[in-house]
Amino acid sequence: MKMELVSRERARDAALKAARSCGGEERRQCVWQNAGNALSIDSSSAGAKALVEHSNVDSGKTGP
Repeated sequence: MKMELVSRERARDAALKAARSCGGEERRQCVWQNAGNALSIDSSSAGAKALVEHSNVDSGKTGP
């Protein structure tokens, strides 16, 4: 059980890292997709939620 949690945390962190990397390059779709992946792994991730919301505002979207 603990190994599964660690694995999911690593996957979430990798998706967040990828989303932040895309953000630096101003690739909103990439940010949205990777942050969405992080949210699908951990729906309580405040960082992922913020990135999704920010990418939606920047692109004019109202939801994922």
